[in-house]
Amino acid sequence: MRGGIAAMGGFNEVTRYVGNQYQLFGIRDMTLNSGREKGVRIFAVKNGSGLEFEVVADKALDIADFRYKGAGCCYLSNPGIVNPQYYVEDGRDGFDRNFSGGMLVTCGYTHMGAPSVDNGRKLGLHGPLPATPAEEVSARVEYREGDPEVVILGRMRQAQLSAEHIMSERRITCKYMENKIVIDDRVCNVGFETQPLMMLYHFNFGYPLLSPHARLVIPEKSYAPRDAVTEAGSENRLRFEPPGDGRKEECHFYEFFSEPNGATAALVKNEMLGFSVLLRFNVKQLAYITEWKSMTSGDYALGINPGTYTPMGRVHAKEHNLLQYIEPGETCPFRFELEILETEAAVSQAEQYIASLKH
Repeated sequence: MRGGIAAMGGFNEVTRYVGNQYQLFGIRDMTLNSGREKGVRIFAVKNGSGLEFEVVADKALDIADFRYKGAGCCYLSNPGIVNPQYYVEDGRDGFDRNFSGGMLVTCGYTHMGAPSVDNGRKLGLHGPLPATPAEEVSARVEYREGDPEVVILGRMRQAQLSAEHIMSERRITCKYMENKIVIDDRVCNVGFETQPLMMLYHFNFGYPLLSPHARLVIPEKSYAPRDAVTEAGSENRLRFEPPGDGRKEECHFYEFFSEPNGATAALVKNEMLGFSVLLRFNVKQLAYITEWKSMTSGDYALGINPGTYTPMGRVHAKEHNLLQYIEPGETCPFRFELEILETEAAVSQAEQYIASLKH
């Protein structure tokens, strides 16, 4: 498919074959209209060569469905997309009952990980950011030199009277016929007091990309299991079994090797499916990587979750003197690339790159 369209020439030449350019590439602005998803605004994007994904404007501009040539790449959880009006920051339940899954769920800003109580303040699992609607949202196709590009922009705000005031800007881009999306975040403390900074980017891979035919390729520098269940599965942590009823989740904690500038990557490889997915990020921005491995029936998922700390929570980070802070006026950038690799050469090149980081 890609070769056939590419042989036609650039975007301007191919448009001679269509009336509406959305036949090739573009974005749809839609509102969901059923059950607990009713009223949620999403942007549906297709890149022209088989990559399609949804961005949820009302949930932190996170990425819901993500697929390539019809095959799913991400894990979609059983609650589905839930309108943020149903969210209550209540221990684990607030997050778990509203966790849509999807390719990306962004957790933070001042807390992520396990529920806890810090200085009398109750902190729910992963913080309120995943249920935060975006402000000043725009979604458009930009036509510049060369091929067009989808650009989605917006801001999220976490604010409380006499407490924190944190804002972030997110920019998601995807070019015509390029099987890659780029996510650029800038998190800023717009208040006047120093605040904790806890971010976790919960990338969620699922069937059919994730299956017993898949394996995880990473530049592992150090490793620690979260608990006894995780430790028991540690030898097989980079491979994936068939689903098992009632199987417990595992959380494997890593540090990654990287380039001198902090650039690193993780590869979800599936030789049987015909494509793999590469995630790039920077360990100077997010030094702690969690592999969430859930092989239970109905919740079959792999999370690759870079963060400012492990998901043990704010109190745990503070007790170990590892809690990061963001000063008034300070801005912290975070950048990710998600790329579909379809050829053996591209997958091999990614594996070689990851292996090279260990030297």
